[in-house]
Amino acid sequence: MFSLQACLWRNFTVQRRFLGKFAHSHKKSSRASFNLKGSRLTKHFLFSVGFTGCTMIGGSAYENFSSSSKQKLSRYQLIDFTSLQNNVDRINLSHKIAIGITALNFAIWLGLRKSASMRHFFEVAAHSRRSSSLILAAFNHANFIHFAVNMFVFNNIFPNVSHSLGPAQTLAFYLSAACWSSFGSIVYKTLASVHIASVGASGAVYALVGFICYEFPSTPFAIIFLPSFTFTAASLFKGAIVFETLGMISRISLLDHAAHLSGLLFGYMYAAEGRKLYKAVKHYVCRILDR
Repeated sequence: MFSLQACLWRNFTVQRRFLGKFAHSHKKSSRASFNLKGSRLTKHFLFSVGFTGCTMIGGSAYENFSSSSKQKLSRYQLIDFTSLQNNVDRINLSHKIAIGITALNFAIWLGLRKSASMRHFFEVAAHSRRSSSLILAAFNHANFIHFAVNMFVFNNIFPNVSHSLGPAQTLAFYLSAACWSSFGSIVYKTLASVHIASVGASGAVYALVGFICYEFPSTPFAIIFLPSFTFTAASLFKGAIVFETLGMISRISLLDHAAHLSGLLFGYMYAAEGRKLYKAVKHYVCRILDR
């Protein structure tokens, strides 16, 4: 009887030590996983901030160079057509940028179909280590229909936004929106433990829509396949927030609702406050370049 009790007590002690070690190792691995996720998100966040700053500096430098070149040419003109020429140049340049981005999206989509080994560079996932994927994913698409729908909306909205901001700032805004919408997608996937990779320019296109919703709330919109059904930009903004939020909660759809919502909010906030930041950056860039 004594030996049986001793044996049971010895087994209980061994099991308790084993469970204690297992709990400690599990706690340790969970902490390491949390730290790894946190470091990745921090890295992606800093990349997004730096990339946004670079696009603003680049756009400001181009605008400064363009304006100074036109001022030099205007000295030799008998009649001042500067205002008219600026408007024509802005329209032409915005369409050229839109066509160029569309062509680049198509070329990358076509190229990745033949080179599957490169696809992970152009995808956004919770485990993404390369911060460059935040911007590269906006130039890749799942299929031709995905590409066609995104580029159709993009080419219809980009020139309108460019009319308000100018081509250079609109391009900087679009690229920054692509980066931040991807970052929002990664944050959501990390917190919700979603391991599906996503691609596409939808987040950046949503940012253009968000800008229009703030700047021109009464602008009529229509669904591609239902052109007779129209609604205002203000209604679209409210409906999109509800739809994308429900999509994030339900996780039923294969759409990247987090990227859509991040892009929409980024565009709306850029229209409200982001232009002021761009103007401040441009002021300092022009002071440096004009010395």
